[in-house]
Amino acid sequence: MKNTQILVPLSSDLAIVGGFELKPGVVIDIDPAHLAKINGSIILHAAHQVYAKDEEFGYLLRHHDGIQRGSNLFRDAFFGGRAEPARSAPVST
Repeated sequence: MKNTQILVPLSSDLAIVGGFELKPGVVIDIDPAHLAKINGSIILHAAHQVYAKDEEFGYLLRHHDGIQRGSNLFRDAFFGGRAEPARSAPVST
């Protein structure tokens, strides 16, 4: 399938990317803006939840003027701009 890529994050600083048009065995370092675009794509395709090691990851969507911090994700207008993240109800014992 032409123009198809698969991204598999392995850790907070390593990922595998596969695609028919890519050269095999090539290792690249990416800049923070490219990483933020990848994170934005992952966020947009997430069904329900986004996982990260902390809230300081960067993400970038088309409507942004610059890289956003994960700690602002719940306030992002694209996702409804809630002021606070949804919390689970306390479990009673």
